Parts: sequence; structure tokens; C-alpha cells
Amino acid sequence: MSIVKGSSLVSIGIKGMEQASKDITKAFTQLASGKRINNASDDAAGLALSASIETKLRILDKASQTLSNSTSILQTVDSTAQQVQDITGRLSELATQAANGTYSPEQRAALQQEFTGLTQELQRIGEASGGPKLIILDNFFTDRNVGAPTTEFTNVQVGGYFYGNALSFVKNVSLATAESSQAGLAAVDQLAKEVSQYRSDVIGSTQSRIDYIQQGIAQEQQAGAESLARITDIDVAEAKTTLLQNQIRLQSSAKLFSMGRSMDADFIKSLLS
Repeated sequence: MSIVKGSSLVSIGIKGMEQASKDITKAFTQLASGKRINNASDDAAGLALSASIETKLRILDKASQTLSNSTSILQTVDSTAQQVQDITGRLSELATQAANGTYSPEQRAALQQEFTGLTQELQRIGEASGGPKLIILDNFFTDRNVGAPTTEFTNVQVGGYFYGNALSFVKNVSLATAESSQAGLAAVDQLAKEVSQYRSDVIGSTQSRIDYIQQGIAQEQQAGAESLARITDIDVAEAKTTLLQNQIRLQSSAKLFSMGRSMDADFIKSLLS
């Protein structure tokens, strides 16, 4: 019976040491990585859910980058619009001067020369800016039941607006007489209104929408990161306790193994004596 008991203890000790060693390795891996799930065997359901959340976070991050690029485009377009507005202001000054009947033909010619030069600069800006550009807004919101981001696309025309229509207001303005200058001033004022309205209705409102969407994305990213942390991150204190327990199990199993080997050796000695 002694040999049977000894062999049983050896077997139990070996199995216990193998399992304790695996659990210790797992605990060390979790502590080293800071993650509760490092392999599919750790938590298959949790791994699948965390993978879904990570995918969502990558999509949201890319959406945020896209919106940041959109903001850069808007800033460039607005800078161009500001140039147009500055030129328009100078055109208004020239037309106002020319509307005064006291100017001589030579003085009007000088005013006309500057006015024409500025309208040519407007045309150069338009040609340098190219045609209309499209900006795509990625509107992300989350279906709380599914947890996956849903995308809506909105096309907003930015740029290219003044560079055809706007020039039509002022390119044929003549400052040759007070009357034609007054008509030119009305045309310049109309251009100024168009540019101001464009900056407000298109550029300003689009940027406001981008800011709003970015805030929503940031909230989604924070919520997703918190959910991912709850699923995958370890409780360090709990992991250390588990590690200590497994180390004690390993020691206990090793003692059982030693006891079994000792009993077997004693039994063999008794047979040989």
C-alpha cells in the first residue's frame, strides 16, 4: 500500500506543480503587461468584445484626424476669403473717392489703374486657388445597442465661390465719372456682402459643425477607452494575491511530490532489507 500511496502523492504533486506553474506564468504575464487578457484562453468573450472596442477606437481616431484635416482646409479657405475681403475694402475706398465729382480725368485714371490692378489680383487669387473644393464631414454617433460607429457624410462646398461670381460684380466697374463710380461702389458693396455672408454661412457654420462633431468623437473615445480598460486591465492587488496563492500551491505540490518520492524510497528499502 505504501508504494501506491507514494506514487499517488507523486502524481498529485506533479499535476499540482504543473498547474501552479501555468497559473504563476499567467499571473506574471498579466502583471508585466498590465492586461487581464493576453491570450484567447484567458477570456474568449472578453477578447472578442475588446477587439470590437479597439476597432471602434481606431475608426474614431481616423475620423478625428479627418476632421482636423478638414479644419486645416477651412482655415486655408478662410485666409483666402480674408484676402478677398481686404481687397474689397480697398476697392470700396477707391470707388468712394472716384464718386466725388472734384477729381480730374488724370486722377480718375490713376484710381482706375489701381482698381483694375486689384480686380486682376482677385482673378489671380481665384486661379491660384483652383476650382471648388469638397470637404467631407464624418458625422459619427454610436448605436448603444450595437456599439459600432455609424457614419454619415455631408458634402460642403468650400473655395471657388468668389472666383467666378464675385469678379462679375467688379471687373467691369468704371471710375471714369462720378455716376459710374457710384454704380461701382454699389457693386463693390454687393461683393463685400457676398464675401461676408460666405465666410459666415459656409466657413463659419462648417467649422462650428466640425467642432461639435469632434467633441462628440472625443466623448466616444473616452467612453470606449474606459470600457476597454474595465474589460482588459488587471487589478494589480488582486493579481499579486493570485500570484502569491499560486506560489504557495507550487510549494505545497512540491512537498507532496517529495513526500511521495520519500515514501516510495522507504518502501523499496524495506523490500531490499
